[in-house]
Amino acid sequence: MLQGLPYDILVEIASLLPTRSMIHLRQVSKLFQQLSYDRSVWAKIYRSSSLLRPPGPFTWQSAQFFEQASVRSSRLHLNWPPNPKAKPVASRTINVGQINIFGLLSGRWMIMLKDHRQIRCYDLDAVEEVRNTRRAPYTIVYETSTNSRIDFFKCASAFDGDGQPLGFVVTGETTGKGTDRGVLFVLTSRRYEAAH
Repeated sequence: MLQGLPYDILVEIASLLPTRSMIHLRQVSKLFQQLSYDRSVWAKIYRSSSLLRPPGPFTWQSAQFFEQASVRSSRLHLNWPPNPKAKPVASRTINVGQINIFGLLSGRWMIMLKDHRQIRCYDLDAVEEVRNTRRAPYTIVYETSTNSRIDFFKCASAFDGDGQPLGFVVTGETTGKGTDRGVLFVLTSRRYEAAH
């Protein structure tokens, strides 16, 4: 009976379903399987959700992103507050050696000050890709001259007009001549830029 309805009506009905029901709908028929992968359905589910989730929907986000974020949000909701006896199902381990201080930006970039001379950026979304290569798991985004020292840095996160994550890092540095100077870094998903 439902399969005889126009597709746009089915989209409206499906967008009212909870996340888990939407995924179970895939097993009903080929039509409902197709419907369960439709970006417009997931965007509506994402928009109307009251669960904690990343910002969106944005045009650059895919149906797969909406589904994965909705599933994670749903699991978090079901398991909160956490069971003190529960063990984590996933974790990330990064060998960073001796560090002074660090910050986390947009849940994606881990910024670290190494030996008061070097600012390193670990892209947590790329850690697994890098682990299987010979590259360092970080990018050196700034390094002082020999006689200078980074005294502090502060991090802030935001999103640009398209919903892409941005990270801002401000450093305070004492040069070998005893003068102070600041450096601002802007991190995006594609690159970083520095302004002195």
